[in-house]
Amino acid sequence: MLVLSRTPGETIHLPELGVTITIIGSRGNRTKVGIRAPETIRILRGELDDRTDRRTTDLVAERPDERFAPRPLPR
Repeated sequence: MLVLSRTPGETIHLPELGVTITIIGSRGNRTKVGIRAPETIRILRGELDDRTDRRTTDLVAERPDERFAPRPLPR
């Protein structure tokens, strides 16, 4: 993990992705961050990404209901 110190108004660029991260400001233990990225790049807060990962893992781990299993086509 790369760790950088930035002050409000400073940016971080990811040129290969076309992403720019700007530090908007901070107050106490909270920091406002702006992210400019192409529409094709998904941006999720960490807690949302964790929930999505857990849901996907749960769905994959569940045994599919045989009532909904695909049936062979008649000949």
